[in-house]
Amino acid sequence: TPKRLANVEAAIVGKARDEATADMAGRMAVEGAVTLRYNGYKVPLMRNLVKRAIRGSEGGTWTS
Repeated sequence: TPKRLANVEAAIVGKARDEATADMAGRMAVEGAVTLRYNGYKVPLMRNLVKRAIRGSEGGTWTS
C-alpha cells in the first residue's frame, strides 16, 4: 500500500527544484526505514525514486 510522506511534502514547500532538494527529500523518505531479511534493496530504491521525481520536475519552487 502506498504511503504518503507528509513530512517530505512539507519540507520541500518553498524549496528550489534542484539536486540539493532531491537529495534532502530522498534522505527524508527513508529515515527510520528498517529492512527485513530479503528486502534491503528497497531503501535505496525508495530514496532514488523520490530523487528522480524531484529531478524530473521543471524549475521553480514547490508550492503546497
